[in-house]
Amino acid sequence: MNSILESFSLQGRSALVIGGSNGIGRQIALGLQGAGARTAIVGRTQSRVDATLQLLRPADPRALGLCADVADVAQLPQLFEQVRGAIGEIDILVNSQGVTNIKPALDYTPADYAQLTA
Repeated sequence: MNSILESFSLQGRSALVIGGSNGIGRQIALGLQGAGARTAIVGRTQSRVDATLQLLRPADPRALGLCADVADVAQLPQLFEQVRGAIGEIDILVNSQGVTNIKPALDYTPADYAQLTA
């Protein structure tokens, strides 16, 4: 009889976590890797990407961390090619990115709203 964890194994799968360098995204990346997935993360801050890779790489030296702003659509094709080259085709995609812009709602510009909803 299989354990419940074996039933939910992600062994042989590849996961990309956008916003995976911090907070909830980091925990999702660690959980996916713990379930057996080859894992890649994307974050906007290199130091946070590096810190998360230090947590991922002991279990999988092939774990990938990239620094990019996914709101810049022009970066996406190259980003996905880098991920596929490192961990294979993406089976699991998690979008956990977050943008914080703290100010009164009436002070938001159309560009501020576009950034929050991108």
